[in-house]
Amino acid sequence: MSHILSSIPTAELLGGRLYQYEQDSWLILPTQDLQLLSTSQPVQENMKFKIENILWENQLADLVNHLLAHGAIDISDNSSKDNTSELETKVLDVPLELLLSQLDQLSYYNMTDISKIFSGEIDDVYLNFEDNDTKKYLKKRNASIRVRYKISYNEDKEPTGLKLLLTLKKRHPAINEWEIHIRNCFEEEFDIKDPNFVFSQLQSISLIPDREKQKYRNSFLLENLWAKIDWDDYRSKIKPLAEIELPADEEIVGDRIRDDKWKVAYVQMVMNILWLHQNKTAAYGSRKLHEVYGEKYKYFKNTQA
Repeated sequence: MSHILSSIPTAELLGGRLYQYEQDSWLILPTQDLQLLSTSQPVQENMKFKIENILWENQLADLVNHLLAHGAIDISDNSSKDNTSELETKVLDVPLELLLSQLDQLSYYNMTDISKIFSGEIDDVYLNFEDNDTKKYLKKRNASIRVRYKISYNEDKEPTGLKLLLTLKKRHPAINEWEIHIRNCFEEEFDIKDPNFVFSQLQSISLIPDREKQKYRNSFLLENLWAKIDWDDYRSKIKPLAEIELPADEEIVGDRIRDDKWKVAYVQMVMNILWLHQNKTAAYGSRKLHEVYGEKYKYFKNTQA
């Protein structure tokens, strides 16, 4: 099932969406004047490897390296230090009141330090190539590229921050064991410093808006457990869910990061602590999630739905 959105040139749509959020929230995204950068800065070989590991060597990887070298994008705080592994599982049908109650219990009994690190709206616009033959390249690589608009709220649900991110992702086979399903991806995320320049450069290599999803998110960090919990509400037929993000830093978990049984046991431990052990888990992405719940996915005109 899909819902078709109107087709608008990439730079115009992405820039217009940013303007809309700035007007609605009364927040201005800090930008950087590229003319101040007289010379490009060399991209570290480690970062080049990460980008090419996701996209392989093509014009898109070259463009991302170019944007990074000229300061139009910068490595996000969410970017992992040594690798780009993202391991997460969706725990389905989790009311926010239940999750908050369990987190309060953990905090009360000093089982872990809990920090609320984000609350607000997320709007993801995924891009793909206009040419069908080139479009198949990303599909074959199980790769995706998206622009994320992230609007943070305070406790009174007033907008307090606006962030723009460029995310590259490549899926790997999911881990499925003992009714636990873990999504396994390589991901690299960048802060967009000069939106108009970045949007025009994405359009210059014939990237067009492909699909979009929106959700409300609360994020919590369980520091002693090295776990991050995202609670997502799509405000649709899709019931609210929690995503458990596993630690993927070898400095923290060592060689266990390569042990699938440890990953499954870790998810089970966190689910037990949060009293979610009877909930079903899933490793699929947003399109499959919409399909499972019978909710229409938003596609842009002239793209493959």
